[in-house]
Amino acid sequence: MTIKVSVIIPVYNVEDYLEKCLDSIINQTLKDIEIICINDGSTDNSLEILEEYAEKDERIKIITKNEGLGPARKTGLDIASGEYIYFVDSDDWVALNALETLYTNAKINNSDVVIFKFAFAYKNKFEYPIILENYLKKDTDVNNLNLNDIKPFIMNRYFAVWFKIFKHELFNKYDDFYFEGVTYEDVPFHVQTLLRAEKISYCPETLYFYRKRDKGSLLNSSVESIKIFDIFEVINYTEQFLENNGFMEEYRSEFLLFKLQQINYYFMRCGKEFQKDFLDRSKISINELNLTSNEIKELPEYYKGFYNNIMRFSSYNEVKLENKILEIQIEKTNELNKQHGIHWNELHTLKKEYNAKIKNQKANYESQIKILNDFIDVKNEEIKSKTKLIIDMKSSISWRITKPLRYIRNFIK
Repeated sequence: MTIKVSVIIPVYNVEDYLEKCLDSIINQTLKDIEIICINDGSTDNSLEILEEYAEKDERIKIITKNEGLGPARKTGLDIASGEYIYFVDSDDWVALNALETLYTNAKINNSDVVIFKFAFAYKNKFEYPIILENYLKKDTDVNNLNLNDIKPFIMNRYFAVWFKIFKHELFNKYDDFYFEGVTYEDVPFHVQTLLRAEKISYCPETLYFYRKRDKGSLLNSSVESIKIFDIFEVINYTEQFLENNGFMEEYRSEFLLFKLQQINYYFMRCGKEFQKDFLDRSKISINELNLTSNEIKELPEYYKGFYNNIMRFSSYNEVKLENKILEIQIEKTNELNKQHGIHWNELHTLKKEYNAKIKNQKANYESQIKILNDFIDVKNEEIKSKTKLIIDMKSSISWRITKPLRYIRNFIK
């Protein structure tokens, strides 16, 4: 059997969610797949669940290691034989037609990368973020995207590997894709794959469901540990990649915003134990940007304020408070602008309705006036006709002959 897609699933202590994940993979409508599960040092019943599923489905391969998420993915990739590669997080799940849909899209378009839509799965609801739509022009061919089409997206807020499928050949061309054992390893990997892909397509279907957990996820736990400082390594690696591969000049403005966004995100969530050190690292890292006055001026309002607050204050709490105040101010301003826009639209609608009403009334009045004028014209024609008849009668011989008789009749009366 030719393997069309290799599904790589790193597994770590997800006994409560693993079955749903595996069920969504083994029941895919695309059957020509292999499922590579890397048990990454689980201490719960995750391995037992994997073994139970492997007994029922020969497509499942289990590898046991203890090396971290990035290296686990690399381990899976090293033994993968599929034409395309798909990474899944073991606490999430995918739509049952996901792999068939993506594989078909990739084959038709000869894509190195296919990007698709996903949903955030909360306990009682789903949220559907906008992925590419805000970046694309109306006439953009989503089956043949180029880097200019998605330039702002390359270093945007969504970096995860699981809403993209990759042609295996892409990984054979380069040997430096980022699989280091640090947190947030998705970020440079995302940038590398998109900038190196010769052909990218977009599938606007929601095919992946990312479980939002209050606790337990790597992202949530990292902000309370020293792992939060990994973000600086990730940023530095991304910067080096851009510089070493000739992308920095073209993508400098995107990188500046990316760096500020990443530092801000983790700064505002940093655990109390690491706040002072994180502020110090943030000052050093942001200062290394060497922003010009024009570059600062062109930053979005919040990040312009964040930059100034980081460089101005020496206390973590001061910076965080000023950032919160700025965030609220911008939020309120946007809300007021939105309300202003709503009121303007309402007034515009009322004016439009009023003008339409006046126009209709004018048309009705004009129609009634025309009817009256037509009626008057008809009556005038009748009068004109009768008048002519009378004149004709009076000028007739019979009228003149009977004149004496009419006179006698009137006299007798």
